[in-house]
Amino acid sequence: MKIEKIKKRLDDLFNISQLYIIENGKHISVSSLAFPTLLQHILLAVIGTINTAMISGYAENAVGATTAASQVVTLACTVTAMITVGTNVMVNIELGRGDRKAAARYAGASLILSSLLGMCISIIFVCFSTEILEFMNITDDALSYGSSYLRIYGGALVLQVISNSLTSLLICYGHTMKTMAKSIAATLIGVLFGYLFLKIDLIPEIDGTVAIALGNVISFVFNLAITCLLLLKARIPISLDINYHTVLRILKVGVPGGASGISYMLAQTITTSFMADIGILSLNTKSYVGSIVQYTYFVSAALATGVQIMMGRYAGRGDSSSMKKLASSSLKIAVLSNGICSLAVLIFHRPLLGIFTDNPDVLALASLIFVIDIFVEIIRAVNHVMESSLNASRDVCVTLTASILSCWFGSVFLSYLFGIRLGMGLSGCWLAFAIDELIKATIYVIRWRSGRWRQKLGISEN
Repeated sequence: MKIEKIKKRLDDLFNISQLYIIENGKHISVSSLAFPTLLQHILLAVIGTINTAMISGYAENAVGATTAASQVVTLACTVTAMITVGTNVMVNIELGRGDRKAAARYAGASLILSSLLGMCISIIFVCFSTEILEFMNITDDALSYGSSYLRIYGGALVLQVISNSLTSLLICYGHTMKTMAKSIAATLIGVLFGYLFLKIDLIPEIDGTVAIALGNVISFVFNLAITCLLLLKARIPISLDINYHTVLRILKVGVPGGASGISYMLAQTITTSFMADIGILSLNTKSYVGSIVQYTYFVSAALATGVQIMMGRYAGRGDSSSMKKLASSSLKIAVLSNGICSLAVLIFHRPLLGIFTDNPDVLALASLIFVIDIFVEIIRAVNHVMESSLNASRDVCVTLTASILSCWFGSVFLSYLFGIRLGMGLSGCWLAFAIDELIKATIYVIRWRSGRWRQKLGISEN
């Protein structure tokens, strides 16, 4: 009886009944979609943390440079994600309508667009890695470390871009556990080879940053090979019988949705250059803190992935009532999770930072950052859920406008004002990040509660 009462109270609080649907006799829940993504995020972050620790042991000046290079690669991935975002929304809507042929055409268009864009980006990284990092104010030895890393890591990015496109299709069709397993395997292989190159001299006299980059390339190759095999085994339809309208619909949804991510990452890249101006202490501290705080929002980020897929199904059915209930339930879970995780990180931040460094200046500077970051992550949870909900509703212009305006006023302008002009340093930049998240959250919530997103789907309130 007590268990039943607990279940009822949880259902009343989080409206759990809205977190799953029955489709073609299969039980599909937000948790089944989000949990593999969560584990994948955690593993990737653990691997990134290990890489940071290995590089810091090789040369501490290389940490900030490789972090800056990785940020540029992440920005490039965000650019390519425009295609993936548009494809996910359209495929899920078509699957909700039961039109698998239309879904296959969107899948084919996604594969072609991702391949072409990925090749262009890889060529840019191979040819202009040094110039890109110089633009970010990376100099001296750090520039040498970073450019070698970016040239190899970014040059192979086309493999990961194609893999991401195909992986998103597997997730849309419910194969989340398989995608999680192959991502885990690929990432572990990448770290293993990076360690072998760096620590055991598998390639004699290799530069430490090059060793880590080569490990990532091996991971990309393995990931793409396994993804192709899973796609063939699952028999997910991909049609190359595409036309102008198919491509246009993907871009119409994906470009505004992905552009918000591009704006965010570009703003982060510029603020990183501000930190480089402030000093190497701020740049390295940002790298260490970023490696830790990323764990605090993984639940809300993974939840947002599941919410977007479920929202697409409900949108295809024209069920706006279930969409509103799903957003409300997910929002409560996301905020609670981010808040608890951020508080835990604050409590244990000193032993966590000890994984990377024992520099007392870094420890002192980071302590204040972790306090500010609690507010950043709680508000970020709102943005994860609300942005995914609005994007799934094809109300992407609002998320695009809000993201660009808040990023460039909050993250960039206020980071410059607080961090450099007012002399607040890294803590000023983090305060600007909190204001950025708050502006976006306010706009998203107001838009969602207005119900105007239903007009994009051509449905009435029910």
